[in-house]
Amino acid sequence: MISEPKQFSDKFNLLPEEVQFYFSNNFSGNLIISLASEYKVDADFVYGLVFDAVNHDFDFEYLHDEVKKLDITGIAQNNFFRDFIGKILLPIGGYIKNADIKGALIKNGGDAKIYEKNVKDFLSLIEEENLKSVDSLIELHEKTVDPKEEKTYTFDLILNHLLDVLNYNTPEATATLNGGLVYLLYNDSNFKIDATRILLENSEHLGSSPLVIEEKEVTPTISNWIKDFIKENGSDIFDEITLAQYLSTSRNAKKLNQVDKDVLRKLLKFYRNLSFFPESMANLAPEEWQIVPFDKPEGAPHEFKDALSDDVPVRKNEPKFEPKKVEQKKVEPKIAAKKMETKIEAPKEISPLDELNQALSQYAPGSLEYKTIAQEIEHLKRKKL
Repeated sequence: MISEPKQFSDKFNLLPEEVQFYFSNNFSGNLIISLASEYKVDADFVYGLVFDAVNHDFDFEYLHDEVKKLDITGIAQNNFFRDFIGKILLPIGGYIKNADIKGALIKNGGDAKIYEKNVKDFLSLIEEENLKSVDSLIELHEKTVDPKEEKTYTFDLILNHLLDVLNYNTPEATATLNGGLVYLLYNDSNFKIDATRILLENSEHLGSSPLVIEEKEVTPTISNWIKDFIKENGSDIFDEITLAQYLSTSRNAKKLNQVDKDVLRKLLKFYRNLSFFPESMANLAPEEWQIVPFDKPEGAPHEFKDALSDDVPVRKNEPKFEPKKVEQKKVEPKIAAKKMETKIEAPKEISPLDELNQALSQYAPGSLEYKTIAQEIEHLKRKKL
């Protein structure tokens, strides 16, 4: 049926990682063979059609013309093309941002619900692969740390030195801390509860102005900031939109200068990532997990994966954080905190749109979070027109 062998072009390497995994896995191969068997066509033809889909940027008119070359009746051709889109391509529809696979399916008379099982099965496969990755990463981390020491060290950071960690902007050391946090979250059933409780006891001050909670002034401790956020937004897991609205409209957050507001953003993300783990890491590959959020430089390697490599020093050989009372002695902390500017800055008015634009930069294009935030940005822009 095929005049010459086909294969993927260099465009395959530009596809999202999940799509490359899909086409390289037996999961898609079995679907292709099943479709070929159902319509009694050469499996090589179906494979060729997959190559064409990628190499021609999912041009469905081109693909339909290729299907017309099949030696089957017109109705069967249409059914085959519809099933090709639904059974073979729809499972990756959420990862291909430059093509509307679901729209093409509907245009050709298909119903996405009919093919829902394949979509769910592929999502389950990705989750299984992610869990395998987590198991491997945890096993590697387990060889380099003492669990009791790791837990004691982490609790001390959360209670006494969290601002140092959140101000610190070197990904390598923060990634090492993230590796330890994930290890503890997976291996100690009580860790999440204990760590969250300790976080809510943190008395470090963020900002210089008192907070107003229930019409009473309270000190701007980490504990009180989290309580204020929960009072305004509830105790359920929250998204970037909720966070952006709080940072830009809350009467307490609006008092902060931009430096402190950035720290507050990281603090609330840390609270979410820790307290709602693993739900908070949904739709992210394990190597992209950040329990403690930090800004990763463009082009930087995967932080969690690298944090557990043999090249990263074991923390027990590093110096400990020193309490703030000895800062004048120039003692090097375990994680050298980024020095805060002492000059007082006037609070800047940051709109929800500005906050969302900043949040958008933290996610990869095509991710669920990116799409959700981008939609809200467009919604706010339309409201201004």
